[in-house]
Amino acid sequence: MTPWGDPAQQDAPVRQPLPLVAGASVALLGLATGAGLLVFFLTGRSPVLGVVATVALAGSATTVVRRRLSSPARQAVRRRAWAGVRAGLLATVVYDVTRLLVVQVTAVPVRPFEAVPLFGQVLVGASSGSVLTDALGVAYHVANGIGFGFAYALVAGSRGLFAGIAWALVLEALLLAFYPGWLDVRAGREFVSVSMLGHLAYGAALGWSAKVLLEGGGRGPRPDGGERGGT
Repeated sequence: MTPWGDPAQQDAPVRQPLPLVAGASVALLGLATGAGLLVFFLTGRSPVLGVVATVALAGSATTVVRRRLSSPARQAVRRRAWAGVRAGLLATVVYDVTRLLVVQVTAVPVRPFEAVPLFGQVLVGASSGSVLTDALGVAYHVANGIGFGFAYALVAGSRGLFAGIAWALVLEALLLAFYPGWLDVRAGREFVSVSMLGHLAYGAALGWSAKVLLEGGGRGPRPDGGERGGT
């Protein structure tokens, strides 16, 4: 069986092209929390069911695909995955700060973090909030942002700013399909504006930072076990 990926590129795992099926299989892991929310919105069942099902599917697919990847392609997967986690975390911070600033500056009647504590409530099936559900909600929100960044980096790699924004607009479309009804949004136009600006900022930060990380900006392990330099 011929492995996917070019064995001749042992010294260039960052730029090693990945077959789409390989990147997408691993990327599914990053979409688990998003899939959990879709399960909740569509069926009313706990997001945990969607998370577990997606992780099981992604784990099975990744196990099968990994056997066909060449060594440099596997290195590329690890490099993209780690870059996606870091870029996703940065983009999540930018997303939240952007929405908060927009609301503070414009004084629109929108609560940018209204959904966050509700995540925790639906996870455990609680009818009201508590310290535990609030903490779970924050964790789920952050996991969403990191997971979407992880998935983006596995599929899009270092394609850059506009690819990141395009991915964020897909996320925005899904949010607008379910959140307004779930949150009983009254100020619809203002809600869309705040959400759109937040996702544009998320996508820009994600695309830019993933590109920088994957093209060698920053410190990290080299294929030979050494350490990459950083400024």
